[in-house]
Amino acid sequence: MRVAVELKGPLAVSRGEKHIILVVPPRATVRDVLIKLGLDEKHVGLLAINNVKVNLDSCLGEDVNLTVFPVVAGG
Repeated sequence: MRVAVELKGPLAVSRGEKHIILVVPPRATVRDVLIKLGLDEKHVGLLAINNVKVNLDSCLGEDVNLTVFPVVAGG
């Protein structure tokens, strides 16, 4: 399955790329994608598939867009 991943903010900066196309096996989860990208879950704040909020255990479909937002802190 093809998954288009968009990394936001410091996640994109740390990898040196914002848009990534991955091929993942059927029944892959968001967590599987993060592992494949080498991203630590503790740095991830919000996840969305096709602009709908999801969690780490959400399954991916064919040709989806996964957006990964970093944890936001401040005061």
